[in-house]
Amino acid sequence: MSLNLNQELQNKYPHLEISVLDYSDAMKDNDSKRIDSEFFKREYLENENKIKKLQFIQLKDTDITIKHPAEIERNYVDNGIWFFRTQNLRPLKIEEYTNKVFISNNDAEKLQKNIIKKDDILITRTGANYGDCAVYNLSNLAIASSHVLIVKNTFFNQSFLAVFLNTKFGKLQINKGVYGGLQPEIAPYYLKNIYVPLFPLSFQQEIENLVKTSHEHLEHSKDLYKQAQDLLYTELGLNPQNPLDFLTCHKKHCDNTARHCEEQSASQSLSRHCEERSDKAIQRNSDKFATSKTDAVLDCHDFATQNLAMTDKYAHLNISVRTLKQSFLTTGRLDSEYYQNKYDEIERVIKNYRGGYGKISDYFKQNKKSESFTLSEYKYIEIGDINTGTATANYNIVQTNDLPANAKILLNNGDLLISKVRPNRGAVAIINFDETDLIGSGAFCVLQEIGEIKKEVLMILLRTPLYKEWLLKFNVGTSYPVIKDEDILNLIIPKITKQTQTQIADLIKQSFALRKSASELLQTAKQKVETAIEKN
Repeated sequence: MSLNLNQELQNKYPHLEISVLDYSDAMKDNDSKRIDSEFFKREYLENENKIKKLQFIQLKDTDITIKHPAEIERNYVDNGIWFFRTQNLRPLKIEEYTNKVFISNNDAEKLQKNIIKKDDILITRTGANYGDCAVYNLSNLAIASSHVLIVKNTFFNQSFLAVFLNTKFGKLQINKGVYGGLQPEIAPYYLKNIYVPLFPLSFQQEIENLVKTSHEHLEHSKDLYKQAQDLLYTELGLNPQNPLDFLTCHKKHCDNTARHCEEQSASQSLSRHCEERSDKAIQRNSDKFATSKTDAVLDCHDFATQNLAMTDKYAHLNISVRTLKQSFLTTGRLDSEYYQNKYDEIERVIKNYRGGYGKISDYFKQNKKSESFTLSEYKYIEIGDINTGTATANYNIVQTNDLPANAKILLNNGDLLISKVRPNRGAVAIINFDETDLIGSGAFCVLQEIGEIKKEVLMILLRTPLYKEWLLKFNVGTSYPVIKDEDILNLIIPKITKQTQTQIADLIKQSFALRKSASELLQTAKQKVETAIEKN
């Protein structure tokens, strides 16, 4: 009777959201006794009825287990066990390199029930991305946070089930069970009420093969990216395994120089020896000195004579001496961070490159194109849309009236995006999709290739530890450090040989193509499941 009444009311009031149910139907799979209209939206009821027209089963009638991980006070460490958070989970994708944090082995021992195993299904339980779901297809040991649900079952193929939960038929069922306002959440028990169509095992395996092939393409893409990165390191004479180890070598060299100075001063006190050498240096440099003390290492090449006396007294400090002309009057900076000797060493490596060097502005022009946005819909890229592990960018479709205040730059295919905030997180990427109405955040410095250096080479370069470390020098501010456009444009880069540039660019293009193929395979898997449901 409710069906007829429903139809009558919908025909009479087509502009209204109306659902009429018998009390018994309203209480079915409703352990929390919800009576709010949101829970009974027409699209939710129609979606369930669509599944019920097929052979189906509810997850609670299978051997499924849904684990809600425990939580402890989080104390992150530099090296330890991967603590898997919602930032690492996206629809059908595990973001292995994005915002990765670690907890100690001791803390991991306390969370043994939170261990993620290969082929587990992970679902974001709470927050803006609630319901995001993927199969954990990695072998890396990881500990789930309390905001990530761990799902296991043997009734369905795990890959098929994960894909189904990402289809519109699965997402609508997940959305129905969400509660809470500012912080939406999914109750684990509710997920067991989800209706899943009973498709043949052969079809489920077909979906699994698409997911696995996608993962293989993704892994191959990562390998090609690493090859390009290692090729660049080798070209610069750096160790691909530890490209910053020359800083450690420099420290050893400085220590040896200090010891050599001690041996030579056996006939007179070291303090007098250093004082005399310092006096001579001061006569040659009559300007005032700006002195910075940091935790790095003494620069024994450029200012050794001025530093020797202070080094003896403050051996645990880095003493870097600059004249007033060489510091504030040139750079406008007097903070010690700016004058750390490690930055001098990085600059020395670039300037010593056999092919020479130049400024970024010599090879790239800045895209500042900004317009009044009049269309109804735009595609927006902000810092959080850059995958810091793979140098890829995503975009969010937004209405014009919802466009963020910082949406300022009209982007083009091939533009290079460089984050001016939090540069140490590697938010650098190339726009590699041909889209119109694409807008970037004003927090990016956007560059276009015009010269001898390929954009793929600059992207790789700026994402290396070498440049991520160097860019810290130009931070302005403390709580929210920012780099100025001119500091990026004036940054020097090596003029890599054309042959090596071509090799690097080809590897990156292949990597991007494989990553795109991986995404398309996942989309194909989802479409196949949706088509199989709709045609029945």
